[in-house]
Amino acid sequence: MASSYSEKPQEEEETFEDHIKDQPYVKPPPFDIRILTPDQRVELHRLQRTKEYWGKPIRHLAQMVRIHLIRDRAEFERRDVTQYEFDAACALDEIMYWVPPPQLAGTSIFTLELKLEEICLPCGEDKP
Repeated sequence: MASSYSEKPQEEEETFEDHIKDQPYVKPPPFDIRILTPDQRVELHRLQRTKEYWGKPIRHLAQMVRIHLIRDRAEFERRDVTQYEFDAACALDEIMYWVPPPQLAGTSIFTLELKLEEICLPCGEDKP
């Protein structure tokens, strides 16, 4: 039997979940380092330092490469670097595209290649 739009929908039966009340969120107490053993404290500090500095050298290298590219582009265009370009290079939020001018075609920067080789990580495909 087909239902029509004029019919009232049937009321659903109440379930157990309808009667459960949510508990208010209770913020946990702040972490007390005194509950850790001396060895655990040393490990905690080591992990915090590792997390704090993780990725900064690579980020710094990326910023330096971008700043040098912006300066080179401005030099070839015979103009000064704008503050917006400098901020964009440091923020690493935007992808920068740069096409080298014809006079740089076929040249390479040996020191940059060495630095990039030092930070290359193995691909996931190489894993057994």
